[in-house]
Amino acid sequence: MINIALRFDDPSITSNHALEKEVIAICSRHGVKINFAVIPYKIIDQEDVPLTSIAAQHLVEGEKRGWLEISQHGYSHQNRAPADKGPSEFKNCAFEEQLNLLSTGKQLLDGIFQRKNRGLVPPWNSFDKMTMVAAKKLDFNFISAGWELPLNDWAPEIKILPRTAQVSNLILDVRKYRVYAALSPVIIAVIHHYDFVESNEKNAKFDLRGFEKIIEHITTNKHVRMTSLESLANNLSPRNTFFAHSTHKFLSNTFNWRLQKHLPTPLFFHNSLKRKP
Repeated sequence: MINIALRFDDPSITSNHALEKEVIAICSRHGVKINFAVIPYKIIDQEDVPLTSIAAQHLVEGEKRGWLEISQHGYSHQNRAPADKGPSEFKNCAFEEQLNLLSTGKQLLDGIFQRKNRGLVPPWNSFDKMTMVAAKKLDFNFISAGWELPLNDWAPEIKILPRTAQVSNLILDVRKYRVYAALSPVIIAVIHHYDFVESNEKNAKFDLRGFEKIIEHITTNKHVRMTSLESLANNLSPRNTFFAHSTHKFLSNTFNWRLQKHLPTPLFFHNSLKRKP
């Protein structure tokens, strides 16, 4: 079976809560537990404005009913990287600064949501070794970012669950990779508010009905098993996730671009879904 987990990035005190409620309703109708990567603070008029329990009521209720999971999406999703570097809230920042940002954000979310053990989703999928150390120290259950790791020889200490796909491509991805279903690969697909027509963004990929059609398709496909980031983290060890990254690196570095499009390079392969930490 192809295991699929969904991640929704950027809910915050200023985000489109009406759209988020519709996404929760669609996923709950089809028995899909989606992971919401929530931004604890937003910068408004140069002040750090926290998410409140009132603004997050739909998320609190969704978590309480078991419809969704909550991850921490950085601190305030602000770019702290030098101008000549790619955007990042954490990469190349001092350890104490990273620890303070993550701890402050975590304390806020801990006061709003029931579950205290959650994952970390670094903004722009960017982090470094110090982010991993800080996340481990604060008992984050996993980091979900991209395929890039901060070290070539990474000693597994925390589970890394990479984003592997966009929700808009899920139907095509399942069709393309179903021949690998027996290997039990994982697809971690991400959506943002701007993917929806209802966000009024010009490059939106689908409306809410289109999103529901994607969910209907994958949940009724015999080759698919729906899972969640927390479920994956609870059933994989850091070494399992390191194996997946090593497999991806091997496929990416061994074969040229002409062959890459025929290979399952984007899939998350692990050597066991049963091995516990």
